[in-house]
Amino acid sequence: KPWCVRVGSSRIEANIMTDYTFTIHTPENAPEGSRAGLEGAKKKMGMVPNLLGVLAGAPSALASYQALSGAIASSSFTPTEQQVVLIATSVENDCRYCVAAHTTISKGARVPEDVLDSLRSDTPIADSKLEALRQFTLANVRKKGWVEADDHNMLKKFLDANSGAVADDHDDMPVFLARNAW
Repeated sequence: KPWCVRVGSSRIEANIMTDYTFTIHTPENAPEGSRAGLEGAKKKMGMVPNLLGVLAGAPSALASYQALSGAIASSSFTPTEQQVVLIATSVENDCRYCVAAHTTISKGARVPEDVLDSLRSDTPIADSKLEALRQFTLANVRKKGWVEADDHNMLKKFLDANSGAVADDHDDMPVFLARNAW
């Protein structure tokens, strides 16, 4: 499949990936500044995902990606809620690699299969709380963060239905982080 780039509401497809060769680093051959990050990923996941291996070529890129991932993971959102945000963002951005990667992560986190099916097919999730989060995420991505009162009401509906998720006024931070990174 060609590499896809969105320009406005159009999608431009080009075979730009054939023009580039990316080294997939391992903890053994990565630049010194990336070795600890790759070793940590290998210890945590039992392997080094190709994305991290490529990012390791630029130690600051790997560190940034891992810091962002850590921030999302330490949010007040459950693992299922985190994956709702990340997969909804990935589907909206048409990133097939990201959808596949987060599907694998989701299965390890025991995200229900019906939730994954809905996310991957861009259809409503039966669980109204998760659907409200998906809708808020989509509004964030589509409006580049410039959400309106109705969009915030979707998030409030989600948070109200999940009293454990309410920590402070910044509970939409995982959505913001995911939208800006994925």
